[in-house]
Amino acid sequence: MSSVSDNLFGAYTHKLDPKNRIAIPAEWRPSEGCALLLLSGRRLDLPTVKAYTREKFQLSSSVRLAARRGYFELWEPSLYEEVSRRENASISDINQSYGIL
Repeated sequence: MSSVSDNLFGAYTHKLDPKNRIAIPAEWRPSEGCALLLLSGRRLDLPTVKAYTREKFQLSSSVRLAARRGYFELWEPSLYEEVSRRENASISDINQSYGIL
């Protein structure tokens, strides 16, 4: 089953229809029967939604769900643990610099 090309480029502005849907440019659409996974993300600290085919979105056989107040994230478990470790280290560094804890 073919998927979306690895050579996607360009940018398009589309209006949302009354049901909050958009038309995906034909050259960006996966072949019929190929599902897209939509994931919320961030780029340069701004919110985005990323669309992946199953082939391009490779998680292990398990997925870590992480609640983030108004949304949740899907993570490959070992990557989530790494991000958690880095976030906790950053918080610890900040606390130490201000003499907290």
